[in-house]
Amino acid sequence: MSKRLCLSLLSAPQRTHHEQTCRLLLQRQQIWNTTTALDSDQTGRLARSSCRSFSSTACQRVGINRMAGRPQQKPQQSITLQQKQAMKKMQASGEHLDHVGLLEGTFVPPTGEKLPSLFSDPRGRWKVVRYQFKSWLGIIQSRLTAFWFVKPRLKLEVGKTPRIAKELYEEMYAAFANGNMAAMQGKVAPGLLRSLNDRIAQRTPNTHLQWKLHKYIGSPECVSYKFAMPEVKGPNTTRTGLMQAVVKIKSQQSLLQVKRQRMRDPATKQQVVAEMPIDRNGKEIQNFDREVEEKKNMKTMVEYFVIERLLIKGQLGSWRAWGTTQEADLAKLLKAENEKHKALMGGESPMG
Repeated sequence: MSKRLCLSLLSAPQRTHHEQTCRLLLQRQQIWNTTTALDSDQTGRLARSSCRSFSSTACQRVGINRMAGRPQQKPQQSITLQQKQAMKKMQASGEHLDHVGLLEGTFVPPTGEKLPSLFSDPRGRWKVVRYQFKSWLGIIQSRLTAFWFVKPRLKLEVGKTPRIAKELYEEMYAAFANGNMAAMQGKVAPGLLRSLNDRIAQRTPNTHLQWKLHKYIGSPECVSYKFAMPEVKGPNTTRTGLMQAVVKIKSQQSLLQVKRQRMRDPATKQQVVAEMPIDRNGKEIQNFDREVEEKKNMKTMVEYFVIERLLIKGQLGSWRAWGTTQEADLAKLLKAENEKHKALMGGESPMG
């Protein structure tokens, strides 16, 4: 079959001439696509003048249709322009405030062994006092900013932050221990919510925690408060900003790990879901006494709980949990201050 087809093509001069014409047109089509614009115009004129009688042949119609049906590609935007547009959308929705993190200049004063001694390290102690004074000035600045640049007058609620933090603290830890953060939607910052859900997903199946707060040691205390706005353009009624408070919470609490499993109730003879306390190795605790286990696992915790509140286009949201932070490390603060001073002085050491 193939041999006869080949002989048939060779024995037909008109078909041979037609095949050569198609090949010539295809070669010219390739030249059209690969040469410069000037050469392309010249080649196109040559093709039109020399092959006008074959304008209705099948080969050329296929080439023309392919070029005519080829969609024109839209010019792609640069990466820089795409980033600017994405940032504008985030600023318009207030989403960029979710990525701010802990506001710059937040200072949590060190305590205990981390606090420099007034007698053995008076210079370090003076540094701490200076940072505390700057933190206090930050609260004053926040009040002035809220008073002058936001309408209607913005209530910072500095005095209410310990109570608000206490409520969010208890709700968040109870939901996390139970393994259900759905009820905390809107009460926890997106980053913290993702982190807690990831930790819940890593637990052994059919297990959860029982968290109990036995008592507070002292009252929760606001140790830092800041209010910042990314910009002050536009009318005062459409401001966007972020307020953050760091509340010190000291408490005694315990944590038990529990496994859920199905078992038959001896009284009703029906299948029920029972909670069996287990140890760290996942083994059931024999002769379980809740009071004894709670006392054994009870710990004194000191946490610096961070809460925040968003102001988006003049609309004030509710307080939500951001996470926790730590006491300031004086050595790191001095190192950062030294590097900043060196950058301002053109690389020279402030001590030199």
